[in-house]
Amino acid sequence: MKKHTIYIGLNDKDEKRQAISTEKALSIVEGIFLDVIGGATISEARGIYTHDNGQKVIENTLRVETFGADDDAIRFCVEYLKKALNQESIAVESVESNSVFM
Repeated sequence: MKKHTIYIGLNDKDEKRQAISTEKALSIVEGIFLDVIGGATISEARGIYTHDNGQKVIENTLRVETFGADDDAIRFCVEYLKKALNQESIAVESVESNSVFM
């Protein structure tokens, strides 16, 4: 079964700061994953990175995990969220997993 982990930073790509509250972003992410995938596990995280210009950034991030979702459905969700949350990119990790629902 394929497992996808999606990392969604919440800083607006144009404003370089968080423009949509974490609660509102969580509601948007929950809605699209429920509608398209049928479910997911979502947790709050903190992303840290350094821009090419040396600026260090700490960013509220949502981590979404799904099992068994179709790659095209994941791609649809990511493209939707990039627009809805004004994101430059969203990281997606896809791995084959020996997971089962029991």
